[in-house]
Amino acid sequence: MVKCRTLSFVGTILVMSVLVLAPLQADEGPTGSTTTREAVIENAGVAYGVTFGNIFYPGFKAATMILAAPQAGLAWLLTLGDNQQARTVWESHMEEPYFISAEQARKAMGVDEESKPYERELTE
Repeated sequence: MVKCRTLSFVGTILVMSVLVLAPLQADEGPTGSTTTREAVIENAGVAYGVTFGNIFYPGFKAATMILAAPQAGLAWLLTLGDNQQARTVWESHMEEPYFISAEQARKAMGVDEESKPYERELTE
């Protein structure tokens, strides 16, 4: 019974952290500029995705970093002592990013920072 309450509490904390922290990460644009509704929606969506993703991603990244040693050792054995191949396997797991950033989320969605047709100044 206590386990169910603990899980419910942890779940509530996770949901509340996403709802509270995500708007804090939303880009508001340059001061004095008017952004379109699509830009505001995209920024909010990216912020929620980044916040929710960063709840789980660091744990997965740590797990892959821990498993990199046996994988690199296995690569070394299978390549009959090729240090370069083992180092490549090791370094690919140790590289950044350790957290998901808004730029990475936009790049994964296929949105360039240079070509955002909906982010323009509204002049009236």
